[in-house]
Amino acid sequence: MKILLILLPLLLFSGENIEKRIYKEKTKFKDSSLLSKIILNNRFDDKFISNISAKVGTTPVLNIYLSPFVEKLLYLRYKFIDIASTDKINYIISYSDGDIFKKEFNIKRKSKVDYKRVNLKAVNENIINKKAFEDNDIDKAILSLYGEVKYIKTVINNSPFHPMLYPKIHIKSSLDLESIAIFSNTNDKALISVINVIKNVSIIDYKFKVRIGKHGSLIIIAKSRNGEFYRYEYLIENAICISDGEEPIIDVNIN
Repeated sequence: MKILLILLPLLLFSGENIEKRIYKEKTKFKDSSLLSKIILNNRFDDKFISNISAKVGTTPVLNIYLSPFVEKLLYLRYKFIDIASTDKINYIISYSDGDIFKKEFNIKRKSKVDYKRVNLKAVNENIINKKAFEDNDIDKAILSLYGEVKYIKTVINNSPFHPMLYPKIHIKSSLDLESIAIFSNTNDKALISVINVIKNVSIIDYKFKVRIGKHGSLIIIAKSRNGEFYRYEYLIENAICISDGEEPIIDVNIN
């Protein structure tokens, strides 16, 4: 069984109420999966979310690092294998000033599950050089994050979205990846996000929005567990104007 979680945007609210960091969460059974929606405010008291992690029981199911260059109304969708050991999912939201917020939600299944410990060894590579988020240059940021890199595959495409929008990135792969990093040279800092792919648990099917400028490149780099690197580059200066009402989206199939 697979779990599908979606973080959707909502209008921002002002105020000091800590519960407004997460406005709503709902997980339900749908189409042979668990569908979950959670709504977050990514600009709480002038700080941004720098990390989102989640666990089902003691098993990690999500670990993603973020820069300020994602949308203020955070949208994130991800999938993972159902850990039928509990009906609770626990989120840990870390902020740029070191503040941490924790929240537990119920997992609502259509039928009762005989909860037991699933024999999965989840591996969460939680090591990241945060200096990479400070680099202005993409090559320097890649060096800070991964060291010297040799790509076994490089793909360059024209961007399918209009510049100055928040394009939605949909990343999928059947490869055994360790991490996925997103860069752009249209922002003040090069690194936008790093996704730690949790071994034996994560299903590589992520979707969220990022902020980009008028000209430059959007680059997605994936690292496999055997040390191979894949690079997908989208040239924003050759962006195609999309029609009104059409959602800008980039489909990245890493294979």
